[in-house]
Amino acid sequence: MKVRRSQARVTIITGAFLPLPPGPGGAVEKMWCRLAEEFACRGWAVKMVSARDVSDPPLPMDNGVKHSTIPRFRRRGMLVNVVCDLIYSLRAARLAERGEVVITNTLWLPALLAIRGFGREVIVDVQRMPKGQLRVYRRSSFRANTIAVEKAILNELPGRARQITVIPNPIDAKTFTPSVGNPGNGSTTVIYAGRVHPEKGIHLLVHAFQKIRCVHTNWRLVVVGPTESEHGGGGNKYVEELKRLGESNIEFVGAIWDPSLLAKTLRSGSIFCYPSLAERGETFGVAVAEAMACGLIPVVSDLECFRDFIRDGVTGFVFDHRRDDAVDQLAQTLVRAAVQGESGDAMRDAAIRQARELDYGIIAGRFVNWMSMLDQ
Repeated sequence: MKVRRSQARVTIITGAFLPLPPGPGGAVEKMWCRLAEEFACRGWAVKMVSARDVSDPPLPMDNGVKHSTIPRFRRRGMLVNVVCDLIYSLRAARLAERGEVVITNTLWLPALLAIRGFGREVIVDVQRMPKGQLRVYRRSSFRANTIAVEKAILNELPGRARQITVIPNPIDAKTFTPSVGNPGNGSTTVIYAGRVHPEKGIHLLVHAFQKIRCVHTNWRLVVVGPTESEHGGGGNKYVEELKRLGESNIEFVGAIWDPSLLAKTLRSGSIFCYPSLAERGETFGVAVAEAMACGLIPVVSDLECFRDFIRDGVTGFVFDHRRDDAVDQLAQTLVRAAVQGESGDAMRDAAIRQARELDYGIIAGRFVNWMSMLDQ
């Protein structure tokens, strides 16, 4: 099937557990909601299928996007989640039509659509490192958000390179913009934004911050993100542990769902630290790119997924989180970032330019070009 411009149609089917914005959905739901609008602006007929509570009002057609919803499930244990995904996917499969592109990140749906005879017009959105499930998606195409994910897909599907395209996750470069002047007023503020979970390495950051504060008493640390397990957080026990490690200059502000408010919070800092330890779970780091767009110098752990947009010493700094002295390494790297920020704007400007290449309009154009070429 060649998708022609005059009849281009796409259905985006998100997962079984989280609703679309403006509610407290996930990053994937937010991304596809915005990309759907961008596709519609480019002349595509766009339908979104998403999970939603039965008691919530129906989603109207918005910015040219038609919405269909399926009752959503709450996350539980892994086995229960797999069964819930199957039920949801069976319902969603009925809403997919021949002759359109279908994009999904659900577990079961690509296999179900293959049974129905859908071919490469099914795009599997691979946002996390695959765990063997891709081998059953024999007739699909695959979108990887980083080169690291592309390599992982090829490990499961050798010989399928032509069916894989790397397209980064987008950011809103019109909302996430740099501040004018020095927001720190003489102090150094380090910001983390993301899920407050042990795999994100926030405890390393808190320990490193304590070391820095022994010398630099004017430093502040702001931790932004959900702590509740329902939203991927580590729960109250982990947060209390962090607070015991910390002190008065560490501020936990909770989740900020509103992008404009998040951007304002980021602009109050000078360094953004994302010390993730998730070797198999981390695949991109949208929060890092958003912070870069706001003019913060990023400091990240040495995960392959960050290498697509962070060059150590050029657009940010990388520390080795695998070393026994990882806390000392992180503390030293944060100080280097602070010195870099004081010495000029070269790295800040490089980070901003890099992040702007991820704007929704640019990324949507790459998706449209690829979807238009499917099955030529």
